[in-house]
Amino acid sequence: MEAKSILYCGKSAVFAPDGEVAKIASSSQEEILFYEISLKGAIDKSIDHQINTIDDRRPELYSELVQPTNTLPIYSIMNKKTGLKNPNPLTAVVQIEFEDNFKKYLQKLEFFINNLLEQETNIIIFPECDFIFPESGDEVIHKVKQITKNRKVLCAITLIEKAGEVYYKTTFLIESGKLRGKYRKTHLEKEEKNLFSPGDLGLPVFKTSYGYIGVMIGYEGIFPEISRTLTLKGADLIIWPSKFTNDRQINICRSRGAENKIFIACSNSISHQSTGHSLLTSPSGQILTSCLGKTKQASLSSLNLLLSRNKDIVPHTNTILDRKPETYKILTQ
Repeated sequence: MEAKSILYCGKSAVFAPDGEVAKIASSSQEEILFYEISLKGAIDKSIDHQINTIDDRRPELYSELVQPTNTLPIYSIMNKKTGLKNPNPLTAVVQIEFEDNFKKYLQKLEFFINNLLEQETNIIIFPECDFIFPESGDEVIHKVKQITKNRKVLCAITLIEKAGEVYYKTTFLIESGKLRGKYRKTHLEKEEKNLFSPGDLGLPVFKTSYGYIGVMIGYEGIFPEISRTLTLKGADLIIWPSKFTNDRQINICRSRGAENKIFIACSNSISHQSTGHSLLTSPSGQILTSCLGKTKQASLSSLNLLLSRNKDIVPHTNTILDRKPETYKILTQ
């Protein structure tokens, strides 16, 4: 206890390279932890044999990290206390099982969108999907546009997109029957590199009726540079369609939310042995709502997006204003 007001929580810990707790102390006792670490585990930068946190970086996309803070979109957005048409959008993360049946997939989309609209949901996020062939993708987008036309809702649908002779893993943002924007996955996983091209649209942040929204897909959420760059570009909310099989998304969501003081919404598939456990986290890293494992469902929470514009961690410590951009140059080399 300090100054009769600050209570420290203890729980000193050693964490393994995969983010798991190797050993942790109590919250109330004085003690010393001993733990023998494996240097080999720290050298291996591969995550689940899917992506490498060093080799698969895209430094050319992280230029905002080294720019002066007062030149970035977030600097001016932080000072805006108003300007949001709907500052508290009701947001839903959906988890569904992808069967090899296109009609059933469309039926599931329509069911969840209509069901959530009855609950006056504003933002609906579906998980990462890679079984829909590109020629059917246009039909999916058309269907979602039809369902949402003249209705106050934004849907995020992640599919395979064909552009000329190139294929991308793409998230489409459809608001009230119109395409608001799209993000093409930039950091590809091992199994995707022979199928898709890295996204060529950068790391965009989209202005919507429900605030500024950034997107990351699947394992690229592991890279802290992505969520940080989207934050500096002014995102109030980062949506994260995924298909994790090991619940890795839970700790990552909490970490990315807390370190950037931003809302994170992860919709995790329950196909490909994926576990579900979709969740929404707050700018303090707390879980606002989550889905059950292996269950077709949606989970909703109202998001006070103005909280994403308050970047104070504790008094006199601000995660944006106290940046030292000149020290981050190694991240963009």
